[in-house]
Amino acid sequence: MKRKQQNGTAKAPAKKAKRKSVVIEPIHINPKYNEKKYRQEFRKGFDASNKPFPHWQLRNFVENSENVVEKVEEELQNFEDWQRKENDLYSLYQSNDLKSIAPAKHPAIFSFRQFLYKEVKEWLQNVSGVELIDQVDCNGSCYARTDSLLPHNDLV
Repeated sequence: MKRKQQNGTAKAPAKKAKRKSVVIEPIHINPKYNEKKYRQEFRKGFDASNKPFPHWQLRNFVENSENVVEKVEEELQNFEDWQRKENDLYSLYQSNDLKSIAPAKHPAIFSFRQFLYKEVKEWLQNVSGVELIDQVDCNGSCYARTDSLLPHNDLV
């Protein structure tokens, strides 16, 4: 179908832009961390004897057969929306909360956020025995060469 211009000549309609197909690759926990042996060890290891504070060190926690970690890192390095944050406790660049991230623009970050909100939260609850609240705050932080983060309590 052609549209008629004011001078009487016909003009083809504008073509619609093709939608870009986005593949959201799911991210999963490394299966070794779901084994009963590991769950028991983690529950035992999370106590006040860990220094300087109770913590876990989870090497290769993300099942990375599809190089999802590298894809998330690449998207974060090319991320445009960093804001400078500075006070007496820290100096860094930080993103807004990633709950508003567009999956079409940042599919790896979107997938990682979903992974944290669902799979990691459920895993932490099962391993620690602690019921977690539904709200998950998630943002990116980037520390440049002279930036810093001093130990502090966010609740004070």
